[in-house]
Amino acid sequence: MIFNETKLPVVDNSGALTVKCFRIFKKSHGFIGDCLVVSVQTFRAGKKVKKGEVFKGIVVRTKFPFRRATGNYISFEKNGLVLWKRKEDSPVGTRVRSIVPLELRFLGYM
Repeated sequence: MIFNETKLPVVDNSGALTVKCFRIFKKSHGFIGDCLVVSVQTFRAGKKVKKGEVFKGIVVRTKFPFRRATGNYISFEKNGLVLWKRKEDSPVGTRVRSIVPLELRFLGYM
């Protein structure tokens, strides 16, 4: 589960390394596929993002078990998030560097 003030690693090549969640849309905690508002905390120099910039983010991995429609549960070692542009519906990076669950395709994020 993801709460406000949670620090999350970024799993795309946008240049951000960690972000801090400060708003979860429509819920009190976030799961796989939920939209968050995040602020960049650490980043790689010379990339697309800078410290303190605000983005939307989609949760793609959680440590908390997630129940699939088949009844199976999946969980990951770490939490993970992909950065999205706030005004447009497109990701900041061009590649995702981790495994992405199938449920994101049904939510329309592919």
